Amino acid sequence: MDEFLFGFVLGIATNLLSWWILSHVVVPQISFSPQISKTCAHKTPCDQSGYKYRVKLENSGRRAAIDVEIAARLRVKGMGAFAKTNWLIVNIPLSTHGNSYRIPRILPVKESLARRHTLRLLINEAEEFRSPTYPEAIRKKAEERTLLLEDLLTLGSAATLQIVVFAYDEFSGARKLFVSKEYTCSDIKEGPFLRKGLEVKELPTKEQRDESGLEEDDDS
Repeated sequence: MDEFLFGFVLGIATNLLSWWILSHVVVPQISFSPQISKTCAHKTPCDQSGYKYRVKLENSGRRAAIDVEIAARLRVKGMGAFAKTNWLIVNIPLSTHGNSYRIPRILPVKESLARRHTLRLLINEAEEFRSPTYPEAIRKKAEERTLLLEDLLTLGSAATLQIVVFAYDEFSGARKLFVSKEYTCSDIKEGPFLRKGLEVKELPTKEQRDESGLEEDDDS
């Protein structure tokens, strides 16, 4: 009887250990850029701001992530009927076909391969900012499609942007949630992303360009 109980307990412990390793060790792990890249962009009928804002992500785990769904959420405090405590949540479009963006498969990152994905925040595609909830200046910019991310991240008494990722583990089929840091206005950096990394290669300021004789970058 004792041997039976010992074997039963050992079997459960082994199964739990195997489950924990598969769920927490040998799994995909989505990592996000610590900053938001801001670069110049050609004006289009859909976006007259002259800038594009992008975030970057990678699978820094050991297994591929499949059927990946990504969303960007803006949270603004201090607006609406309960201004002091209310957080207003708005989905920022990542695709012209809807708010979320899908990637069939994200392979683990390797030194020899980039395997990183850059997503553009389509701020001027969001219809929400034309509603009476927002200040007149925001509504006017939204109508003219000249909104900047800085305009949104300085709304209310506090504002943050967060990237949310749902992905399935290729091996176990388990769905996992990955959430980025809460980006604020100070996390916006002018410059492109490094090709093999998540960092933004910051451009020199206008004063620095004037001093060094550099011309402005026209990244599109």
